[in-house]
Amino acid sequence: MSSSNGKFRLSENAWLALVPVIATYMAFLFQGSYFSYFGVPFSMVDVDVDVPKIIFSMTALALAAVLLVILFAAVADFLRSQNPVVQIIGKGLAGVVIFLPFILSATDRFSVKQLLACGAIFLFLWLINFWPPAQKEGERKSYMERLSEQEERYTNTIKAKPLNIKQAVSTNVLAPFSLVFFLSIYVMMLGTYCASVLGGQTYLKGNPYALYVGRTGGAYIFTVVDPDTNTFGNNILLLDLESGIELVRSDRKASRK
Repeated sequence: MSSSNGKFRLSENAWLALVPVIATYMAFLFQGSYFSYFGVPFSMVDVDVDVPKIIFSMTALALAAVLLVILFAAVADFLRSQNPVVQIIGKGLAGVVIFLPFILSATDRFSVKQLLACGAIFLFLWLINFWPPAQKEGERKSYMERLSEQEERYTNTIKAKPLNIKQAVSTNVLAPFSLVFFLSIYVMMLGTYCASVLGGQTYLKGNPYALYVGRTGGAYIFTVVDPDTNTFGNNILLLDLESGIELVRSDRKASRK
């Protein structure tokens, strides 16, 4: 680790040493989000019993990083445009890219009406950029001229701030950790998605309402399905790993309440 102007920077070897730590952290997030979909608490997550999830989560992290780079590259083309309207569209797309994981995760937490209301508010705040300040008395400038001046003022304001973004990203140790934190949201979303798509159909043969979730340190984990509604909540059932169990695949797919 080295420092420059009060900022700390980790060497390349230090980052390589952190790879298995980050991989385990991502596996824990994936497993935790997968389990939480079935009502299993985070305290029961044990990544040691499912090493492939570490590899899977790191692959998901790499794919998420590639996706972000592609999206930001597309948005950057809009922001480099000389047309102020195209620049404003680029700002709106940049906001969508930044908050994409939160937007996607919100689809499982809110109703359609709530999402539409939030989208309308977001669209309203974004459209405000299309209306530059009213003309001063005696001015005869076109809409595009006033919009261009507004964008230029915004750009000058950003440039005037005493912050070198490139230097901060390259020397500040918090920047890479912030990126890992941001991308970890994608891994958590992926765990919930895999649980909703791949889970919900494997049951204990001796109990057709015990839905199989996975394994933890010394037990098999099942979530209890309501036979009337075919949904499950936060009731779980544990069976010792040493006990012989038989799982069956069912055509009916249980879902969360």
